[in-house]
Amino acid sequence: MDETPTKQANQKAWLWTAVARLFAVFAIFSSHKGDALPKLLGDNYGGIIHCDRAKMYWQAERLQWCWAHLKRDIQALIDHPDHQVQRLEHDLMRPVKLMFQHWRNYKSGEIDWRKFGVSMSPIREKINGLLQRGAFSGNDRLVGMCKELHNHREWLWTFVDNEDIEPTNDTAERALRPAVIYRKLSFGTQSESGSRFLERILTVSETCRLRNRSIYDYLVTQFRRQAAALIAEPPRRMSFKRTWTTFNIFLWSSSAHDAPQWRAQFRKALTIASHDKLPNRPGRSFGRETYPRRPKSNQFKKRKPKLAADKPDS
Repeated sequence: MDETPTKQANQKAWLWTAVARLFAVFAIFSSHKGDALPKLLGDNYGGIIHCDRAKMYWQAERLQWCWAHLKRDIQALIDHPDHQVQRLEHDLMRPVKLMFQHWRNYKSGEIDWRKFGVSMSPIREKINGLLQRGAFSGNDRLVGMCKELHNHREWLWTFVDNEDIEPTNDTAERALRPAVIYRKLSFGTQSESGSRFLERILTVSETCRLRNRSIYDYLVTQFRRQAAALIAEPPRRMSFKRTWTTFNIFLWSSSAHDAPQWRAQFRKALTIASHDKLPNRPGRSFGRETYPRRPKSNQFKKRKPKLAADKPDS
């Protein structure tokens, strides 16, 4: 999971995302607090949440903290002027780099899951010991972070005990990147309905990307189904070629500027598409749409070999 600030009608809001292996869900809430979590995942969610160390996630029972965020925090403390802070963070960075090296070896197939677990055991103990050292160091710059990490150290190593979990939250951040670009270009949404549209189109777009499917084909397919439902016919009865043309002209290239114009344009396109019905064919329930076959060209015909009798006498 991840979240990013946005705007709705010039008021601050937050765009949340939850990403699984084959789908993603986006939602815009006015709050950045923990009450948004059950709204997005439900009250009875019992899975593992991959996230950063923000405290609104702590209400969940099973977490995996992002090691990419933690690695950046360690690097920032390495550049701290305090030598005690630098020494501890240098000691932390070495096993963290080794941990990522073992993870890359596992993902590339050089080692299996059992060997990865065996390799991570001493690294796990080393990092936990260093965090405990920082928690009792008496240094104000170290105590807060190290104590928090050590008290919740089980949330650092969920990926070691569960094969389907990764050490970083890159999947959610990658899914959120198009939404961040959209926010910078459009300055957020202007109404509640605009936020609902953005949630749904981002959900469809990212889910299609995760499933390696064209979002354009998906939208045309759903438009075809709605046109078929309008006349109580199965979708196969509708001409995909003509439905695609209607969608492209009236919706994909639409010049509608607000929600009422868009709804009117959509109803008009849906009515036109509902008339694009294929005729019945004898012997079949619904015929398949076929394209006329091109006439064969005579330009590339093979030449007939000349017979010996046709050769001129020398």
